[in-house]
Amino acid sequence: MGQHIVTHTRFKQPGHRSPVGNGKTRFAALGYNKTISSNCIGHLHNRSFPCFSSVFLQREREREGEMGSVGEDEEFYVRYYVGHKGKFGHEFLEFEFRPDGKLRYANNSNYKNDTMIRKEVFLSPAVLRECRRIIADSEIMKEDDKNWPEPDRVGRQELEIVMGNEHISFTTSKIGSLVDVQSSKDPEGLRIFYYLVQDLKCFVFSLISLHFKIKPI
Repeated sequence: MGQHIVTHTRFKQPGHRSPVGNGKTRFAALGYNKTISSNCIGHLHNRSFPCFSSVFLQREREREGEMGSVGEDEEFYVRYYVGHKGKFGHEFLEFEFRPDGKLRYANNSNYKNDTMIRKEVFLSPAVLRECRRIIADSEIMKEDDKNWPEPDRVGRQELEIVMGNEHISFTTSKIGSLVDVQSSKDPEGLRIFYYLVQDLKCFVFSLISLHFKIKPI
């Protein structure tokens, strides 16, 4: 069972909480080059990249200006792991956002003698702000994993987050689909976890893919 550590008391608010929103549609413009920053937005605009309108790019510039350095001085760390031990040994996917801005990614599969994939990339403050926003919007910091399924032979998931003076850690089994979420003892909390993990995976996969493209866009 995971640990839920909060350095100051917080109470759950009544009513419905929406799952993560917009995490999959807005970060792409922030993850473009090797050191990904607001400069990439202007670069994309200058090259008339077809996926981004001038209005969208202008809004991104305004948003970055409004946010400034809010939250950049706060401690921030995220680690996610999902894996299992089976016929092909220990297979897992793991990534972490470190306080120094480094994103570390590892994917190990022994299927057909595949080798482990390891990638590292440094992210700009703009990308880290977007990661913070995705997590904050999910309201995952209010959840508790005490009623979530325990890790089993199918596999386990771990999610650890440090944001400012809050430190939270979740442990649960692998989730195959929303059917597993609905049948759990805490479907609302587990749904928030499920959608957040999907958004973080998309975020990381896009950053890694864009950073290590052989032919730049």
